[in-house]
Amino acid sequence: MPTLGAPDHRYLLDNARVEAGKRFGWLAELFDGVTRGLFDRLGVRAGWRCWAVGAGDPSTPVALATAVGRTGYVLASDINPAG
Repeated sequence: MPTLGAPDHRYLLDNARVEAGKRFGWLAELFDGVTRGLFDRLGVRAGWRCWAVGAGDPSTPVALATAVGRTGYVLASDINPAG
């Protein structure tokens, strides 16, 4: 079993790989509009408490934080927060 933070070469999209940061950026660019549209359709608004599971790139938690405002709360988690 690989140690935490060491690349797992058995998995193509391992977050410890050098190109992972670029991949997160590309995924955010590709899907952020769709994700924000889902927030709108769900009715996410000021005061909501949200959990971004598998957050990866900060773009989704930041968008949620903007939607819930100062009276809301966003918890972002990821299996490897260092990745």
